[in-house]
Amino acid sequence: MNRILTASNHIYRDLRTRILNGDLPAGYRLVQRQLAGEYDTSSIPVIESIRMLERDGLVVNTAGLGAQVREWSDSDIMALYLLRQAFEGTVCRLFSQNATSVDQIILKDLRRKYDDFAKDGDANGCIESDIELHLHLAKCSGSPFLYHFTENSCVITDSLKNGILPTAGVVGSHDELISAVNSGNPDVAELAGRKHIGFVIEELEAAFAYKNMVGGHE
Repeated sequence: MNRILTASNHIYRDLRTRILNGDLPAGYRLVQRQLAGEYDTSSIPVIESIRMLERDGLVVNTAGLGAQVREWSDSDIMALYLLRQAFEGTVCRLFSQNATSVDQIILKDLRRKYDDFAKDGDANGCIESDIELHLHLAKCSGSPFLYHFTENSCVITDSLKNGILPTAGVVGSHDELISAVNSGNPDVAELAGRKHIGFVIEELEAAFAYKNMVGGHE
């Protein structure tokens, strides 16, 4: 049983990475027999890994087609970001209440790490460090549920955003957020968390509106 769980987790993590970086595009069929051969395992770990990907919202099962990599519509992406905005505020509130001075210092270090990648124009580095920063906020919130939710949604939203808004990141984009959550004022921290995600929502709305406008003139 332990071997099966280990194999399932390995396959899940690898498939998740391949989906998020675009190696497995939207609509790609996850054929159990093919994957079992690719990973040199039985079908049981493959089935379990696909279930975990379904749980994450990265894969959908369609009658007659089986498991496929999910295709995200504009409305899907906006809904996910609006949901993330709501719980990001809660994460920041709880961080403000529960974080230690060491947690605050680590957060500042993570901001510097992000800014260094942004200065170098390293888009992948910005994505990875942004995820690391927000996971630190969630971890220090004291809520395992919020951490799990942040881990799942943050990876997905950052990856989706990168495909729509291909920018390497902006130096100082976390300054207001860090200042707020380290202020000791939960209300200020919560507002800053929602505002931080709100900036991305505004960018996405503009990108989608432009896409629809251009598409309507083709």
